Amino acid sequence: PAFSKESGKVLGASDVITYQGKNYYAEEFASPKLPDGSYQVTTDILASTGEVVKTETLPLVIDTTGPAPGTFAPLPYTWGGPVLSGDVWKLGIASGDALTYSSFVLKDFSDTSGISKVVARVYRETGVLHKEYNVLFSEADKKASIQYRTGFFPNSDLDEVFGVEFLVTDKAGNTTTT
Repeated sequence: PAFSKESGKVLGASDVITYQGKNYYAEEFASPKLPDGSYQVTTDILASTGEVVKTETLPLVIDTTGPAPGTFAPLPYTWGGPVLSGDVWKLGIASGDALTYSSFVLKDFSDTSGISKVVARVYRETGVLHKEYNVLFSEADKKASIQYRTGFFPNSDLDEVFGVEFLVTDKAGNTTTT
């Protein structure tokens, strides 16, 4: 969609707009509601005679929806045959190598504006947040993972069920929870 807005007056000293701590001589305007997508905004600075002094084109991305979260699953390295179906996963008994290799993996997440961060949250059975972790991710591979064997879960005598969720946030600030 294309639209145009031209100031009906010559801007002067009283037409100052402050944005992110800087002052600009400008006039605010509202665009029509645009659907999500990529756009270009072109601004023309005019002399008082109406001649174009400077033209600048900048990208604008409208993104109001959360990222596609992809799939979330454990990647266990265990002895004892983990149970990974149903509402409660039983991750098995760890071998010595499991301390290094057992991870939760989130893959195939995506968003049109890009991903800014991935967070993992661990909850106690009571629903109380135990801990929140920033998760390393690769936007190119659409994959994030975090080891869960050492320090991820609270200390427990194995008589409670823990909750885990990933929060994927895009560069526009929208968040999707797995």
